[in-house]
Amino acid sequence: MPKLHLTDRFIKNVIHDKRVEYYDQHLIEGNTLKREGANGLILRVNPTSKLFMFRYYRNGNTKRVTIGHYPELSLSDARSKARELSEMSSDGHDPARERQKRKTEAPITLGQYAVRFKRDYIARRLKPSTQKDYTSRLNRILDTRSLASLPMKDITNNHIREFLKEEVMLRPTNANRIHSVLSKLFNEAVEDRVITDNPIKGMKKLAVERERDVVYSEDQIRLIWKSMEDNYPTLEYCLKMLLVTGQREGETSRMKWANIDLSARVWRIPAGETKNSTPHEVPLSEMAVGILNRMKEMFPDSALVFPSLNDQERPIPDFRTGAKRIRKALGSDEFHVHDLRHIVGGNMTELGIDLVVIGEVLNHKGLAGEYMITKRYAKINYLPRKREALDIWGGRLTTIITNLKSVKVG
Repeated sequence: MPKLHLTDRFIKNVIHDKRVEYYDQHLIEGNTLKREGANGLILRVNPTSKLFMFRYYRNGNTKRVTIGHYPELSLSDARSKARELSEMSSDGHDPARERQKRKTEAPITLGQYAVRFKRDYIARRLKPSTQKDYTSRLNRILDTRSLASLPMKDITNNHIREFLKEEVMLRPTNANRIHSVLSKLFNEAVEDRVITDNPIKGMKKLAVERERDVVYSEDQIRLIWKSMEDNYPTLEYCLKMLLVTGQREGETSRMKWANIDLSARVWRIPAGETKNSTPHEVPLSEMAVGILNRMKEMFPDSALVFPSLNDQERPIPDFRTGAKRIRKALGSDEFHVHDLRHIVGGNMTELGIDLVVIGEVLNHKGLAGEYMITKRYAKINYLPRKREALDIWGGRLTTIITNLKSVKVG
């Protein structure tokens, strides 16, 4: 049986006219471990299919269990599952026997599988900011006992449709988000061999989401800024940083001093912290630096720029209180914290800043999508142009808010 370090490219391209199996190995160059494989992981290549399996030893005998088919199951997920099975085997359990036991026991319900999904899928594969959204929507499913108590194998398209119809009446947008989470959950259940088919595959989302016209006048921006000052300082300055830089809530609330270079006036967000998994450099305007200096004075020993008041090792928990105060100041329930990002992008457009530069400032792939091919070859350093754009916006924002009798910038 061939042994090699499996890669996505190899698996995608490998073809055989008879069955061939490959053992996954660590990639070692010289005496250095370059990339880890997964002990016991096997790729079985058949003429018409590719299958991941896990090999282990039990009572002196070699045993195998199927993990999943490629490409429905990725190499990364196959390795994760192989490592889970390896831990199970090391703890004295027989993976094949445990799987058979689950089949013969009482059928697993949606509620039971949702708990497993939160533990295995959400915690293992999603970023912290996304985990919170998924968990919130799964809890809505768990709270609906009539649905959560149904065995997974008995759930039909109609069950889900009736549940989502009720949700649409109360929270239309949330109904669509729950739809997406359920689709992921059922796909994972298919991979786990809990069910054979996804019952909502092909189902259209029930709610029609309208695009909000997010435009705020200068007077409204002044009200927003002033109302931010009614919050406790950490939340106040984090909200102000959102309006000064135009960055995302999650990335800003988790801002770390280790990623900030005040001498170069740059905040470098690692790929693992960004929504689109690409590293991002945010130039810091004078307003942003003022906010950072104020936070350092208040929390000189914290690794986080905007720590929770109760635990400085954790970021501020959420923006709900701040958003509520802004809505009250505006006299409107339409405001969302994400609107601060729209205000930055919209005003930059009015200031004549190039759309590609705005997209780079916001780290928004779609905003300048028509230029992606050009950018791939141009390799342009956008940092100076992003700095210019944020400095222009900082000047504009200062002009807007200086009509306030009392303004705190930093």
